[in-house]
Amino acid sequence: AIGCRSALGGVTISRLHCENSVDLRAIGLSGYTFGSGLEGNLSHFSTTSNEEYPVEVLATYNASLFAAAVKVSYGQGSFTLVGFPILSGDAMNSAVTRVALGTGLLRRAGLACVGRQASSSEVFLKPGFLVSTAPRRHQLLSGLSGVLNDGVCRGENELKFIDTTVPPPADSSVDLQIDEDHFLVFLCDHLPKSAQFKETIYWTSLTSHVLGRSLLYAEVVTSTQSLLERNFPFVSRLPLDSGLVFVAKQQLSGKGRRDNKWVSPLGCALFSFVLPIPARSHLSQGLTFLQYMCSLATVTAVRSIPGYQDIDLRLKWPNDIYFGRNTKIGGVIVNCSSSSRGTFAIVGCGVNVDNAQPTTCINDIITQYNTEHSTSLPLLSIEQIIAMTMNKMEELIQIFQEGGPGSFLPHYLKYWLHSGAKLTISEQGDEQVTIEGLNNDGFLQVRSKTGETIVVQPDGNSFDMMKNLLIVRRKV
Repeated sequence: AIGCRSALGGVTISRLHCENSVDLRAIGLSGYTFGSGLEGNLSHFSTTSNEEYPVEVLATYNASLFAAAVKVSYGQGSFTLVGFPILSGDAMNSAVTRVALGTGLLRRAGLACVGRQASSSEVFLKPGFLVSTAPRRHQLLSGLSGVLNDGVCRGENELKFIDTTVPPPADSSVDLQIDEDHFLVFLCDHLPKSAQFKETIYWTSLTSHVLGRSLLYAEVVTSTQSLLERNFPFVSRLPLDSGLVFVAKQQLSGKGRRDNKWVSPLGCALFSFVLPIPARSHLSQGLTFLQYMCSLATVTAVRSIPGYQDIDLRLKWPNDIYFGRNTKIGGVIVNCSSSSRGTFAIVGCGVNVDNAQPTTCINDIITQYNTEHSTSLPLLSIEQIIAMTMNKMEELIQIFQEGGPGSFLPHYLKYWLHSGAKLTISEQGDEQVTIEGLNNDGFLQVRSKTGETIVVQPDGNSFDMMKNLLIVRRKV
């Protein structure tokens, strides 16, 4: 807020005053030259309709009443305004100082902010390691033979495969380039000892027949989902029973629904898997249900364990995983493409397992449950969560393929948040409706006060549980 006049959300700030130095000790910094200040001993902001909102001064300028940073309570939330520096000097332009300033302001605004300095080894992209049995590995290489050129499969970027189970030619040289356009994959019997993924726990927890039986793991990638999507020549030539799941410890460019960015802190289970869709099957006619299946598989992976059935993990339409009614801990994204070999779905999932920030995580929820119920349920690992999700996903696919939507929906509705909920449809003049369930197309079905049934497609619509539902309507 620097200048003569500044406005935000109808709240107007006027009469700014210029000072030469600022005391930021109130938010954990001091000794830096700052820019402008808000004049006077502020206690409230006034809106154009003469409504007043309380103000807390977070930092002031030296030896004056001029505010350098203020927190304003406005409506159901709050916002912070700060006069950032406009004077010369390198001190306030350093990344360390900016992070410290931002952290101090966020904490004073009542937000949890955990400082963490990433090591240099965590910010560089790392190679992948594809682990499977020898027969599966042989099938995979045979399937890729038509699209490999010197071990390279070219899609929108390049995947280079190196089979570590056979000795390289004596005169061979290997290009180990890894960047956003080049990804290196080592085919091996086991992950390297340095891998931060407990392979033994994963294989022990995996009981599926196909899903998850080929494991591609990398410490740091751009995005498991994007790497598979951008390399459809690789995906489309995989053996139909490869069961490939791509797991990352950390993502630099995680992808969410509608091209949203997915935050990927350490401690998340981050994975995408390839699912061939049989032609003329229930699943081929109900691709919408894939996002429901994966989110349900993740929830039931935990809640089906004896003793964990009351851990309050729930489903929010269309693709979110929640703790209770208010806290999101995960989400699912699905993309489908077709080739001469058929349709392939790439299903991605991210869920907080062992990271308390930015919301909460499965292990914190288990710890809270143990405290409240005097139990001692063991915490779960990322390896267990991913493996058990693969197990449950395979079971749910079989249920759907055998009986269609009608056989699947009771399992899904058991854990979702919305049955009988009252909603406002903002695009229809704030019309009040009641949720009835999902129809056999996988669309949300609601009923108006007049008895009209309204169907809401999951794609392109969002469900704000705190406010309303944005939809495209059509009558049944």
